[in-house]
Amino acid sequence: EQILIREQLEERLCSLVPPIASKLLFGPNLGMQRRTVRGIIDPLGSSKCNVHLLVLILDAILVCLFPELAVGSAKGVMEMPTPSDQERDTPLNSNNSPFDTSNLLED
Repeated sequence: EQILIREQLEERLCSLVPPIASKLLFGPNLGMQRRTVRGIIDPLGSSKCNVHLLVLILDAILVCLFPELAVGSAKGVMEMPTPSDQERDTPLNSNNSPFDTSNLLED
């Protein structure tokens, strides 16, 4: 029964992809396409892989519900460095501007 279900899954996955894309993604002939799809499905038969996927899914759900539980909050990780208040509030003058025009206006 498990073998039959697996074969049906392989057939469905092969049939869902358009023929042109299937040839590019999975291989030029039906036998190679089925082997490629089988290779994609094989890791999902591992109990360790399934446990890992379940933990990742639960982690994603918990982080969506409670963002403060995330390791390294998004604010600290994703924030771009900004100029300090002193740099931001300092007006441009002849000392820090590469385009100093003050000497042109003094005549």
